[in-house]
Amino acid sequence: MDMRTIIFRFLFLLEIFIPVKSILAQGDFPLQVKITIPTPYPTHLSDFTDVEERIFINVVNTSSETYQIILTGRLENDARGIVISTNPSNPPINEITIFPGNNALRTDDLSDLFNPNFLNFHGEGVSAASISSDEALPEGEYSLCIRAFDAMNPGRALSPDPDAFLAGCSSSM
Repeated sequence: MDMRTIIFRFLFLLEIFIPVKSILAQGDFPLQVKITIPTPYPTHLSDFTDVEERIFINVVNTSSETYQIILTGRLENDARGIVISTNPSNPPINEITIFPGNNALRTDDLSDLFNPNFLNFHGEGVSAASISSDEALPEGEYSLCIRAFDAMNPGRALSPDPDAFLAGCSSSM
């Protein structure tokens, strides 16, 4: 078996288990969003703004540049069809400065991201009114995904698309 055949078979097997395009495309983005949500899991949308105690979000800047970013997000419960997401026609305006290296976000960095005025609500049991009055989220497993965009050019993504690359999401909570 020649070297070309071995490499081809290796790449084919790798594509089955880990899509090569996903790995290569992540390198196109200078930022990576990492989310950790320890137990007990949040039960109210307002719990997500209490970053220091209930949720840990780090933005890793792999470049040598400093960025001004805005964040978009999605909290989703697939089983119940619930999606709470950033409103694309009214995105958050709170700019966050991201320096090279690891940047732990603080509560004030996320105030707009989880503000009901900047969110769309889909699914039974969630609405701007219920979230504003701080009612509990409907029971079930949720995933939280966050993506960073350039504050000066909001159409320019600086971190990978969570749907395409499984990056920037928490595990089920």
